[in-house]
Amino acid sequence: MRRFYKLIIFSCFLILSYSGYGQKDILFNERVKGQVLDTIEFFANSVVIHTLWLNDTIQVDVQNKTLKFDSKKGDQDKKQFLNLSERKRYIDNLKTQGQNCYSYALERYLAGNGMGQQTVFNRRSLISIETFNQIIKHYFKEVKSFNALAKQNFKLKIPNNSLITFSNQAKKIIHGVYYKNERFYTKSMGNHASEFTKLETYIKEHYRECHMIKIYQFDESRINLAKLN
Repeated sequence: MRRFYKLIIFSCFLILSYSGYGQKDILFNERVKGQVLDTIEFFANSVVIHTLWLNDTIQVDVQNKTLKFDSKKGDQDKKQFLNLSERKRYIDNLKTQGQNCYSYALERYLAGNGMGQQTVFNRRSLISIETFNQIIKHYFKEVKSFNALAKQNFKLKIPNNSLITFSNQAKKIIHGVYYKNERFYTKSMGNHASEFTKLETYIKEHYRECHMIKIYQFDESRINLAKLN
């Protein structure tokens, strides 16, 4: 009988333990998705919000689903002279401005690392360089870096499934891309997303001011800590 009671107690302990882990997984999943905390500012075609993502509160500029001409007088005057086709191109151009390289690089990286359920970084979100740096500092680790001015460095093997940043001479990040299976994925604000395979050629054509390449991957210890908090 005593053995029977011990078995019941042990079973209850296991159920509670698994329940606790399940609850933590649910909470972590919600943090990955992101939670809007408050709205900071409204614009004609976007809103700036504070969002809780993992353990960080970050600022995101979210483009409206329905876009319109800016309410500024200059754009209103311009609207009067645009035909339907031109107005469509105008709105399409606005859509390409909804996401910058930092948001896009994170979106692709997270999707490639089991966090595709997140909703913070997408085609309608802009984040600042400060927010991008904050996320890198808190959840990534640098796995490799090299001087972009030395041609031979482009022969170095780049770790697969990584987040890559370009920095100028002042050590300021000027661009971010995602790399996987020998392809680089990028999107600059005002342009459509694109892919390329030759890093050296891409930098020469678009970012000649780039001096340093840094390569990052998730810091698993920090991600695990975010799961526990």
